[in-house]
Order: sequence, then structure tokens, then C-alpha cells
Amino acid sequence: MPKAYQFFWPALVCADPEMSLRHKASRQRAALENPFVLHAQIANAADSRLHLIPPENKSASLLRQVKAYHEQRSFQAIARCLENTPGSPPDAVILALTLMIWPAGTYDASTSKYPVSPLAYGQNLDFFSNMDLSPTVIQHIHNFYRLLETRGGIDGLALVGQKHIVSFADTFVASRLGVRPLWPWPKQLLSALGAFADLVLDPHAFQLSLVMGRGFSPVKNVDLRRILSLACRLTLALDLFHRAAPMAPPIWQLCPVRNAVQHQLCAVDPPTDPKSSYEEAVDNMVRLAALIYSDFVLFPINEAMGVRSRLAYDLRKELEYLYAHAEPTVSVGWQGERGQELTTCVYHYGCNGF
Repeated sequence: MPKAYQFFWPALVCADPEMSLRHKASRQRAALENPFVLHAQIANAADSRLHLIPPENKSASLLRQVKAYHEQRSFQAIARCLENTPGSPPDAVILALTLMIWPAGTYDASTSKYPVSPLAYGQNLDFFSNMDLSPTVIQHIHNFYRLLETRGGIDGLALVGQKHIVSFADTFVASRLGVRPLWPWPKQLLSALGAFADLVLDPHAFQLSLVMGRGFSPVKNVDLRRILSLACRLTLALDLFHRAAPMAPPIWQLCPVRNAVQHQLCAVDPPTDPKSSYEEAVDNMVRLAALIYSDFVLFPINEAMGVRSRLAYDLRKELEYLYAHAEPTVSVGWQGERGQELTTCVYHYGCNGF
């Protein structure tokens, strides 16, 4: 529990160290005031510890028992609270349910064949990466969403920290399942969509900025181009952070922006018509390549979950359609150097996705 209070839970709310201390105090107070929150915190802390130890470890069996017992006690108390409290659920119920419905994934001793991005650890994404999204868990998530609707969705939550956590969870589930996020990006977090516009670059990052984003001119979808521009700025900020440059943003500033990028990419609809226009096919091809890039760098999910290979398969099918059926003459932007740069970029991420 002390480690969960000190490190694990504060990382989820994307706050500076001083604000994290306040979150720690508020979580401890919530546990004292609401027994079901304390049970949920114990269950979540036990689950987080299980993520770090092999299943054959002698303490793993005890931790699983602790998790199951306190999880059951919390769910029972929450059910009684909701029965006795008509209307929308209080913040304490939302907090407890969030802790139990999005547990840490299982222990995984394997190592990635690619260099691991620092953002793999931001907001403890690596802990949730291989979370079991079984039909039962998905049903729990749907029930939580229906309960959250009575609060007006994510925007109806009172605390900014809770908005960070629930929007992060919504984006994670959408990424794992390959679906749209259920909720729009929270209004109180809209600043993330315009982040790093005034980023101070060192010479290395400046040279990188000169080539980033080249080749996007054939993309016709305005929203997609805006997301790609934000992803480029985020990548520059991440480069500064990775190299420990003097003006680098801290990880808690990077995480909300990467969540916004991933959320917006997942929210872009693919063409509904299999015989889509050339422009639509190009936009979808770029969307899929951007999601593969994000799975490598911005929102990395455990390779064993198959997110990247699924996206790469969809990208291959889009490329096959694009070159077999579409008419390149209808898109002036596709011709010449810019189109070749875009094609090279898409092929690069498509090949690495397999």
C-alpha cells in the first residue's frame, strides 16, 4: 500500500509532484471515509504487486486471495451504497470502481525486440498493457460506462485527476479492441490538443523538426492532419525527454498529450464503403500507419496483445486496394516527391508492424 500511495496511483493522474502529494492525501482520506474505497485500494495494490512477481512465487497465491476477498467486499459495499443513494453515483464509488475494473495485467518476463519507449512506463501503461479483457471484464466496463452516463460522462466527473484516469482507461480499451473510444475527449483536458506549440528545441531536436511531418500534404482529412501535427510535436518533446535535454518537458506533461493523440487517432472513422475514393483510402492508410507508430512510440502496448500485427494486416489490405483499384489521377497531392515520402513512411511502419 505505501508504494501504491507514493508511486503507482499518483502517476495515473498526470500531476506535478506537489499536486501528487495532494492526491495521495485525498486518496487516504477517501479510504478512511468509505470502507469500499479502502477495500478497492487493497485489491488494486495486491493486483499491482502480482504484476511484478512470477506466478510460482510463494507470495502470489496469498496476494490473489487478498485481491479476491477485498474486491468482493468492495463490490458488495458499492451495491449497497447505490441502492441507498438515488441519482448519480458519488465520486467515491467512481474511484473504487476505477481501481477494480482496470486492474494491472499479469506478470510478463518477456522483453521487447524493439527499444522500449519511455512512454511505455508513463501512467504505468506497462502495468495495464496485457490486462485480461475477457467478456466478463468487458461487461464490467460497460456497466461502469452506463453508471458514468448518469454523471454526464467523463466531463461530469468533479476531479481533474479522475478525468485523466478514466479517459486514459477509455483510450486503452479502444486501442486494445480496435474500436472508437466511448467518450469524447474531456473538455477540461482540451489544452492537450494544442500542446507543445511553443516547445524550445535544442539543435538536435530542431534538425528533427525540419523533416517531421513531410509528406502529409496528400492527407485530405483535416482532423487527421491536425492529429498528425500534434503527434509530431509530441515526438519532439519525447526526444528532448529521452535525451534529458535542459528544456525537456517532464513525463507527467507528456502523458496527457500522448493520450489525446491516441484517443483522437482511435476516434477517426475508417471508410464505411469498401470501394472508397482514392483520397479516403490514402487517409485511412495514413491513419493505420500513425496507429502503428503510436504503438511503437507513443502508446506502446505489449506486443503479445497483437495490436500492432492487427493494424499492419489492415494496412496491407488498404495498400492492396489502393494500388489495385483506386485512381491516382484524382489526387494531385499524391504525385511527386510528397507522395513518395508518404508511401515510404507507410511501408516502413507497415513492415515493422509484422
